[in-house]
Amino acid sequence: MWYVYFLELSNGDIYVGSTDDLRRRVASQGHVISTNKYLPLILRSYVAVGDEATARKSAARSEPSRLQTYRPASHSSAARASNVPPRSKV
Repeated sequence: MWYVYFLELSNGDIYVGSTDDLRRRVASQGHVISTNKYLPLILRSYVAVGDEATARKSAARSEPSRLQTYRPASHSSAARASNVPPRSKV
């Protein structure tokens, strides 16, 4: 079993990764160069997938740079409002 996981960093950004051992990987994030300066980390979500190739493709497609900017609800209402797509007129 492989996992795609989403960590919230201390600066509010979301880090997306993949692993075959979710507990070990989340516990070791403080020792990873790309995330160690953004502690504490919060595991926000994860998805179990069948194999490594699927996990890596899913993580690559889910990187925040490929998605619309996301900020957790703890940020200001102005920041949240700017991330809401406009309503379509019916």
